Amino acid sequence: MPNTSGQGRWFVRLAPWLLILGLVAFQAVNNWLWLTKNVVIPGWDRPAHLGRSLAYYATLTPLSWQGLFKASVQDPIRPPLPFVSAVPLYWVFGTSADVATMVNVVYWLILLASVYGLGAHLGGRRLGVWGAILVALTPLLYALSRSFYGEFVLTAMVALTLYLLVANQGFRQRGGAVGFGLALGLGMLTTRTYPVFVAGPVAIAVLRSDVLRSLWQRLRGGIRLSLPDLLIAVGGGVGVAGLWLLSNLTLARELGLGVWLFPAWSALTAVTIYLLLRKPRDPGVNCLSALSLAATIASVWYLPRIEAIRRILLYGFGVSDPRQRRLDLASIYTYTYYPRITVNEGLGLVFAVLLVVAVIGIAAWLVRKRSTGRTLWQADAAWWVLLLWPIVPCLLLTFSIYKESRAFAPALPGLALILAAGLLMMPWRRLGRAMLGLAVVWGLAQFVVISYAGANGPAQETQFWSPVLGQAGLFARGVHLELPDAGVTDPGYNIQPRVLALIDTRQQIMNRPPVRLGVLAHTAQINAGSFFYLVLTRYPRIEVVDLAPNYEGGDPTPRLYGYEYLLLKRHNEERNAQTQAAIDRILDDAPRLFKDAFALEGTYPLPDGDVAYLYRLRYWPDPALYQDLTQASQALTQEAHGDDALLLTSPELLAPLSRTGKVEADIYILADDAAARQELERIASEHRRLFVLSGGSNPGNFIKGWLNRYAYPASERWFGSVKLAIYGTTPLPPPEQASQMWGVRLGDRIELTGTDLPGGQSFKPGDVVSLTLFWQARLPVGQTLKVFVHLLDPQGRLVAQHDSEPAGGQQPTSSWKVDEPIVDRHGVLLPDELPTGRYQIVVGLYDPVNGDRLPVTASPSALPADHLVVGALSVGP
Repeated sequence: MPNTSGQGRWFVRLAPWLLILGLVAFQAVNNWLWLTKNVVIPGWDRPAHLGRSLAYYATLTPLSWQGLFKASVQDPIRPPLPFVSAVPLYWVFGTSADVATMVNVVYWLILLASVYGLGAHLGGRRLGVWGAILVALTPLLYALSRSFYGEFVLTAMVALTLYLLVANQGFRQRGGAVGFGLALGLGMLTTRTYPVFVAGPVAIAVLRSDVLRSLWQRLRGGIRLSLPDLLIAVGGGVGVAGLWLLSNLTLARELGLGVWLFPAWSALTAVTIYLLLRKPRDPGVNCLSALSLAATIASVWYLPRIEAIRRILLYGFGVSDPRQRRLDLASIYTYTYYPRITVNEGLGLVFAVLLVVAVIGIAAWLVRKRSTGRTLWQADAAWWVLLLWPIVPCLLLTFSIYKESRAFAPALPGLALILAAGLLMMPWRRLGRAMLGLAVVWGLAQFVVISYAGANGPAQETQFWSPVLGQAGLFARGVHLELPDAGVTDPGYNIQPRVLALIDTRQQIMNRPPVRLGVLAHTAQINAGSFFYLVLTRYPRIEVVDLAPNYEGGDPTPRLYGYEYLLLKRHNEERNAQTQAAIDRILDDAPRLFKDAFALEGTYPLPDGDVAYLYRLRYWPDPALYQDLTQASQALTQEAHGDDALLLTSPELLAPLSRTGKVEADIYILADDAAARQELERIASEHRRLFVLSGGSNPGNFIKGWLNRYAYPASERWFGSVKLAIYGTTPLPPPEQASQMWGVRLGDRIELTGTDLPGGQSFKPGDVVSLTLFWQARLPVGQTLKVFVHLLDPQGRLVAQHDSEPAGGQQPTSSWKVDEPIVDRHGVLLPDELPTGRYQIVVGLYDPVNGDRLPVTASPSALPADHLVVGALSVGP
């Protein structure tokens, strides 16, 4: 006859694992259904994490030794494991956000198997099974498994670490200790909060074991090193570190420790190898081996990115936090945050009530057993591990500035196990079993209600407000408990594909290089990060830049003109006051320059009643202008001030100028025709200096002519194909007659009949001195001469000058008619560092070919000179 009892035992052993596989399959199917219905990925971290996974995919494809090293140190802030985990799925199924998120199915298997193993150790298979079921029905956990968050990976790795910590039986089992060390090291590569969840359990496990006694005995007996093992360890450490670094020396030198990485990795690896070789393998050696192995694995990222440790210590507790967050110990909110979100979002109200009942059940069980402090301390260390699993993180996170509901998710499996254990340990067994059944039935109902829009009605109808819990409900609710296609995930928010497709179509028509989209929107659904995954996978020729946070401060408007497209919306979260003011100004009454520069390309009504606006830059510049304008924009950034005006003769200059520099002057785009006359008159009357940038498709001939007639050219420089000129202004109309008559001959053919120089005026550095010269030709000149206007200090040294042909080159001396009055305006730009004092202005003419100056004869009896002093001026501070 068949051995039915053997088959029964076989089935009893196999049944829990079949159940775990069934739970994993249940989550996998529901996650895929949820993801196929979902087209909106709200938030900031999720899209950013998905984008990072693609960066790791690019690094590891094709797989190479150099790629592995680069991937291990790729992100300076976040450890690599969650992002690297998605790469194998990309290799098999291709790149998509849903594919990346389905990696969580693997971590579901790790999580549930670990919880089952820990529960089985604590109270047998029954507790393990119930614990796994309740974890699978914990709201925040299955909600996070539908998103590409590092916290779900963290949860699985914390559960695996704590199971292996308990399974190694106080570090008496060598294999279990090594497995624990491996999990501990990999866990350190998940997120920076991993130590928060394992520190307490690991500490209590070490204290409750024979580790410290074993190590103390070894220390008392003297440390004896095995020379053969030491040689093997050192050779192995140097070999492994050398192999890891050999083909990556260039990148390694750029990292935090630089050349010190090699000795650090060699030493760590050597210590680990030596400890793994040691015999006998007592708890002390096993514990050190595990911790050394964990440190060696974690060092793959933490040593090269050692500056991240400083960031964790500083930003975690509000020291030098970039967002200016502070820990407010006087606020009740600080102490209630994590308990409140655990009830509302982590477990749900019903699970939380049952957890309280379960804790009461455990207390009743302890009373019946007449437990004392001594007996409690001597209990299985696994119970202490389970107890500290949620308690220590709650305390540490409470006294940090990190207030985020998903941060506490890795502690929820511990609470689910406590819930199962407490109900199973209740003195009233039938009641405990009934409540466990209620928990599972409720958990399944809650799973459906908060996962799918068609069943979500009861959750909406049972919401309420509580002074303790805030906005709560009978069903779990919170920012991470989302429906796939309603509320914050309403498909109407999915405007990113339409926006990018429109930009890409125009870009292809115009055959332009990569263009930039600036995003002035900052909500969970519409933000710069929500575009990144699409850009990386489908639109690589579009660059998306986040303009909304504006961490630099100041009005962001001047920077907007450096983008071919702008997307903005009025209502935003975490609003920067100056950024929001700029958005309101554009939508309510856009500045003149914005109207000149941008055209409204499209509007996108959103489900919440707001509207997203897409603007297109009217004139896309020649890419060559970006290079030419780099130096010009640097000059403008240094020289132009807020009370100056910058005139652009061609609108295509605006974008590269805004992208390559930060100009404080008021910017104007002017049409190069007679219609600009009134605008030029207004600008000249409002600004003391005019900077004129010309190039591109429009030379600005009319503007130049007007300025040479009514303003005072002071400087002219070329930057490639771009010219930057500076003009001074005076109240219009400028003088048309001399205020001082001279009648001075320069050479034998030209007479300086008079000048006009503002008298009694004190100038300051940076001013433009306005000088008008009045000329007449007494005989045909017949050659081209240049005018020089020099500013001399008391010692006769040249400190500033302006040289040009008369009237800015528009009236060359070779074209002068005899006795024709010539009005010639010059500006002398006073250097910013010019000392205070009195200065002379001298003028003259010279031949630009040989540099010879024309002799100046003030009177028939005077000796000729090569210049004429036409006035003096005072320069003050």
